[in-house]
Amino acid sequence: MRKERLIFFTNIPTPYQLDLFSSLSKIVHLTVVYSAKSENNRSWVLSDHKDYKSIYLDNNFFARIVQNKFVDFHYAGDLKKVLNNLKSDGQFDYAIVGGSYWNPNGVRQLYWARKNCRKVAYFSEPLYDTNSIIKKILSGCSLKT
Repeated sequence: MRKERLIFFTNIPTPYQLDLFSSLSKIVHLTVVYSAKSENNRSWVLSDHKDYKSIYLDNNFFARIVQNKFVDFHYAGDLKKVLNNLKSDGQFDYAIVGGSYWNPNGVRQLYWARKNCRKVAYFSEPLYDTNSIIKKILSGCSLKT
């Protein structure tokens, strides 16, 4: 029986994700694309797992400058090449794109996933607390089915 194919885009490897990915790889053919190996405010030293394919992107010069202010900002010059290689591997059944909506890597990954995967999910943790009245109004809205 063929295993479903899942691609997971995320910023950096973390101890929590590695356990998740190891478990996922037992039930799906998993490819994980990391925006970077680490961030300035992270000091984890983690080893790669052989249970799934890991791809690490490199931030370009512009991203490294922006990271002085926003440590989790990522923009990889080699993202297009990596996405083209993934496309040549064949269509993925599912994609999960993690990150923030203002992250250029995430926007490009969402667009690519929408074109090359059957189902796409997006998740993000809140970046900053805000007391904006607009945010309060929007977060109180919900779609009723």
